[in-house]
Order: sequence, then C-alpha cells, then structure tokens
Amino acid sequence: MISETWQLGAFQAIIELNHYGTGSGPAPKVQYKTGNSKENCEADTWHDYNGISFTSQGWIKVRIANE
Repeated sequence: MISETWQLGAFQAIIELNHYGTGSGPAPKVQYKTGNSKENCEADTWHDYNGISFTSQGWIKVRIANE
C-alpha cells in the first residue's frame, strides 16, 4: 500500500501501527518519504521507519509492504 502525498506540516511524526489477527509471518515493512514541497517529497527516496518517529519536512508519503 502506498499512501497519497499529504501536507501535514513540519514536526516529529509518528506512524501508529495497529496489529490485527494472530497470524504468523514477517512484520510489514514501513517506509516514508518527506520533503518541503509535494514535488520534493515524491522525489525523495524511501526511508525505513524506525518504529519510533521521523522528522517531517512538511509533506509525507507512507508505504507499507510485506517482505
């Protein structure tokens, strides 16, 4: 899943992950892009989310995938 590009402002961002079900297998890989404009955000490379927070530069985009 890849989100739309959102303008949320510059702040320390947290991605809340909800876990449903009791299945087995690897946890999903969560990545993000950020930039000071929509264009710069979309041009950014994907960064692995550390599970704690990241610095939003104003615009963000999130990707979640099974590995």
